[in-house]
Amino acid sequence: MSDLNVDAARLSEVSAVITSRAARVRPDPSMTERADGVLGSREVAAALRDGSAQQATRARVTADSLVRAGAAPASAARTFLAADAGLARAF
Repeated sequence: MSDLNVDAARLSEVSAVITSRAARVRPDPSMTERADGVLGSREVAAALRDGSAQQATRARVTADSLVRAGAAPASAARTFLAADAGLARAF
């Protein structure tokens, strides 16, 4: 029988790195907040706002997905360690 070694610290590190990337995909709202005066066209500014709103929604979904995906490695490590401790107590 072979041994399975789980590096819980490394898995927690991976989780932290993945989760920290979520902040990087959020758009900066200051890029489009005063578009009317700068662009000189309400229609173009409205299109820019609409496009920016869609981008912000996509970025939020991506960031949320990264947070959920980032939790998986640490959760797997905790589950394995708990099962391993349970088996150790049983023997």
